[in-house]
Amino acid sequence: EGGPRPHPAEPPPPGGAMTVLKLSLMAFSFVFWAAGLTMLIIGLWAKLSLGSYLALSADDYPSAPAILLAAGAAAMVWGFLGCFGAATEHRGLLRLRQALLAYGQDEGVADALDALQRALSCCGVQSYRDWLTSPWALGQNSSVPLSCCRARLGCQRGLPDGLHRDGCFSKVSAFVSGNMFYIATAALGLALLQLIGIVLACLLAARIPAHLALLRLENDGTGKLLECTRGRPGSGTPRSPCQPLPSIEGCVRDCPAARTPLLQRSPAFTLC
Repeated sequence: EGGPRPHPAEPPPPGGAMTVLKLSLMAFSFVFWAAGLTMLIIGLWAKLSLGSYLALSADDYPSAPAILLAAGAAAMVWGFLGCFGAATEHRGLLRLRQALLAYGQDEGVADALDALQRALSCCGVQSYRDWLTSPWALGQNSSVPLSCCRARLGCQRGLPDGLHRDGCFSKVSAFVSGNMFYIATAALGLALLQLIGIVLACLLAARIPAHLALLRLENDGTGKLLECTRGRPGSGTPRSPCQPLPSIEGCVRDCPAARTPLLQRSPAFTLC
């Protein structure tokens, strides 16, 4: 009974938690970087492969970083897209009609519309008949552009069987609708990865002051902080190793070797 009272087990060193947080933050940072690189490659592919379609857009085509931001915004307003779809559809329809009327007057619009009709195998806005009443067709003896032809030669003034029968508007709408889900899903996953990275960064930042304080004690060679947290000398009752200290001042009074400026500036310091 008169022997020394055994001390409770020492708490695990906080450096282990710091290491786990650092590695986790690095891992998620790498995943976030890789996801951003993937989105950038997709954006560059869209810029190079779909540039002709985007020339018919109602607005100027934004840069690659703006595309990624727009994809993230699309994930947040996904529920609003259904209500806004009707208005967007009418704007696209008007823009295609304007491009058809400007065919032959604006070379850039003409090239873009030709590329669109070839790539999607379509002709006109709703059908090939839209060309028959266009200003360009009236000056070409009611013909259609060569891009409407299924074959390279001999269809511009021939039977409709040699033309693409479907209009371009329905095919453009189907293309956008079919790929919007994947774009929104990728943007949502990227946002979740960013949120996890922010949480890990906050946890790491919260542990830095305590970690620095322990390093300072180790460098000073005192090693008295653990004894202070076990129990005050002469109290007879050891303090739980993981019980937070309401104030470091009492510990400093009982352990003179732990009186360091760093700890005195940390009144809420706790080991655990």
